[in-house]
Amino acid sequence: MLRRRTRLLVAITGLIAGVVIVSPAVAGTGIGALFNLGRANTVNRTTTLTGTTSGRILALANTGTGSALSLSTRAGQAPMTVTSSTRVAHLNADLLDGLDASAFVKGTGSLVSSRTTMVPVTALTPILEIAGFGEVQAGCGWTGYDNYSIWFQNGPDKATDLWVTYPATMSASFHGLAPGGGMYISVLMEQRAQEYRVTLGSPDGRMSELTVAGVLQGENCLLYASAFGG
Repeated sequence: MLRRRTRLLVAITGLIAGVVIVSPAVAGTGIGALFNLGRANTVNRTTTLTGTTSGRILALANTGTGSALSLSTRAGQAPMTVTSSTRVAHLNADLLDGLDASAFVKGTGSLVSSRTTMVPVTALTPILEIAGFGEVQAGCGWTGYDNYSIWFQNGPDKATDLWVTYPATMSASFHGLAPGGGMYISVLMEQRAQEYRVTLGSPDGRMSELTVAGVLQGENCLLYASAFGG
């Protein structure tokens, strides 16, 4: 009778010990524990999944209204690291180096510039051609006065929008030009350098940033123009 009680006590003790041993695994917490679905799992070590397969080694699918993956880190820490420079199809980025799309000029990224010294003339003269938009024209003393004038002549094939940012003492202005239309950008009658900045936009989404500057040198006019984008 004593032997049976002893065996029963040993069996109960072993069962309790087994429950205590496996309880961390059931809880899904700690190194070596089970990964339990549908509940929080905690471990302060790196978990590695390694394999050799021609397909994906890990696939996440959510057929509900939520996302399939969430990555969260402390501020200033990258949420993901990669070892390949191969482009990932359909991976859209909201920011590029912390900058929104509005910070970039859409177009070919081409740069054209011109530096011209003009003597007094009686008509406007082209000084810079901006492909797909039009050309910058200028005149030196052509109105009969000691000044220079800068004009943008739109191309003949489509409309162009202009946002002209004058010097800080003046306000910005918007102009919509029909095909073949044009407008004055500046008229200067003082013996000092002056710069104007213009953004050109087309209906198809192309943009170009235009900078024009000029200064009177005696009776002559020194003019500079550059455009980036296209």
